[in-house]
Amino acid sequence: MAKVDSVVSLLQSMTKSEKKHFSVQIIRKNSKKDFIQIYELIEKEGIVDSVILRERFKQKNCGSSFDIALQYLYDKLLDMLLGLRKGKDTHYDLYQDILKARMLYERSMFHESFTLLERTIVKAKEYENYIVLLLAVRTELDYLQSLDFPHLTEKDLCHKQYVITESLKILRKINEQSFLYELLKYRLIYRGRIRSEKQKKEMEDLMINELYITASSNRDNFEITKIHQLFQANYWMSIGDYNAALDSFQELAVLFKTNVKLWENPPYYYLSTLEGVLGSLRSIANYEGIKSFLEPLKELTNWSFVDFRINATCLLFQYELFLFLDKGDFENSVRLIGEYKISLYNKFENLSPIRQAELCLYTALVYLGDKNIKQAKYFINKVTLNRNLDYLPLSRTIRLVKLMIYYELGDFDMIRYESRSLKRRFLMDKERSYQIERHMLHFLNKDSLPILLRTRQDMWNKLWIQLSGLYQDSFEKQLLDLFDFIAWIEAKLLKKDLSIVLCNHFFKRLGLD
Repeated sequence: MAKVDSVVSLLQSMTKSEKKHFSVQIIRKNSKKDFIQIYELIEKEGIVDSVILRERFKQKNCGSSFDIALQYLYDKLLDMLLGLRKGKDTHYDLYQDILKARMLYERSMFHESFTLLERTIVKAKEYENYIVLLLAVRTELDYLQSLDFPHLTEKDLCHKQYVITESLKILRKINEQSFLYELLKYRLIYRGRIRSEKQKKEMEDLMINELYITASSNRDNFEITKIHQLFQANYWMSIGDYNAALDSFQELAVLFKTNVKLWENPPYYYLSTLEGVLGSLRSIANYEGIKSFLEPLKELTNWSFVDFRINATCLLFQYELFLFLDKGDFENSVRLIGEYKISLYNKFENLSPIRQAELCLYTALVYLGDKNIKQAKYFINKVTLNRNLDYLPLSRTIRLVKLMIYYELGDFDMIRYESRSLKRRFLMDKERSYQIERHMLHFLNKDSLPILLRTRQDMWNKLWIQLSGLYQDSFEKQLLDLFDFIAWIEAKLLKKDLSIVLCNHFFKRLGLD
């Protein structure tokens, strides 16, 4: 049974043209139906609370079932959205053609059924959709067998079986590769990048297995090549070789650009590829390269699917922001936030959990640097209060930034309380914690610092000996790529403006100091 939240979420995800289509094709024909009442209460009156919505419905429709009407509305919306995909998404069209062929066969229209199946087989081969290809050929053989193989030679029968066998082989290779890639991604998320010989050995074993599968596969296949390059790129990221990762991501970008017709609708993997390219460029401080890859990312923000478009917009915003934030230009960072208020911030609920967390984190850092502590606190609380985001690896960094905000407010009691919680939950495992985290916590818990600047300078000189090497540590670089926490310590300890310190560190990375 559909829930009110599900119906509301579905309506919020719809574009203006989709809602217009629903109004023209459905509402006009069913204006007096119960389910239309629910639609109008949500859309026109903005009622999203289930209790209030149920009560208002009963006032308008005494004796009618709210739950049945809600489910009917949900089904109607899904049917309409599915119908709108016709002719726009090859994946949907191919499956629908198989269903049409089945319907024709059931009505004894055999010639028409086989004609449609043959057309589906040709298109499935063209779009390298081996699941559909397998299903179409298998359906065709079932129908031919039931009719005693009319006009079919033994050679034809063997060829069709060969197509099925080869499709199964390809699907098996894709599945084997996908499993290794998914395992690699899982380890990167929950274990972090390589820090020990044991972790290195585990990653090397995955790499060897992946190379073996790829070597025995058809490299002309788009899906196999795509997953191979994704694996390679993420493997190089895991060991901190960002130049090699960049090469793999760029090869992947070329693969996508030369095979546009094989993109998913929407193209999630292409979006992930662009994110990989941009992330690698940022890690090696190639900001000119970032600028050149913003244009293809901008093109994805025009996609018709709302959630995809908003998430692509968020990624575009982030990398436009890094051009300012990384060098401490908080004035332009704040200006950029204002420019994205309508297209991004007002559509926060449409973002994936990871994008929500990233947006709040970077926005909080901008306002922290701009000395707008009230706004910084608002955005960091917006994400920390959402317990559904606790599982994200980024949550520990968010909690660290929260401590920085408490530091700016002089709330050392909260710092001590939150620090103990952070240590218990995240930092006990030395294989997964960062040195910079421990340095930050040590500094944050100093509720008093020397008054004399000379003494502070001596403290920083000693601390810098411990911290400077972390910029070259591939593991520590994961956290420092999110934000230069070392620069923040320096700014606080030496009473410098954070923007100036970040700017100095930025040009050092570029070799322009």
